[in-house]
Amino acid sequence: MEIIVATLIFALVIAGLINLFIAAKRLTLHARSRIQASEVGKQFLDPLQMQVREDLWGANCLGTGVCAPGAWVQYNANTAVAPVAGTTLRRVDVTINWNEN
Repeated sequence: MEIIVATLIFALVIAGLINLFIAAKRLTLHARSRIQASEVGKQFLDPLQMQVREDLWGANCLGTGVCAPGAWVQYNANTAVAPVAGTTLRRVDVTINWNEN
């Protein structure tokens, strides 16, 4: 009987540790995706400093709205251009989305 109880306690401890490792792996993959998404956004915004004309913005990978820098994640980008009140400047908002499996 003591062996069964000890085995049950051991199995519960191991199950908890396995869940802890799975959660840590999920968080690590999410952080990696966020870092890559920020790099994709930066990759889009950097050329805009040199290409002031909006009709030239399609020359980079986000002109199509889809980037796949890694083989395991596909990023979708949406851009919004809005005038800044009281100036001739325009504000560009870039939103990067991806699906996590």
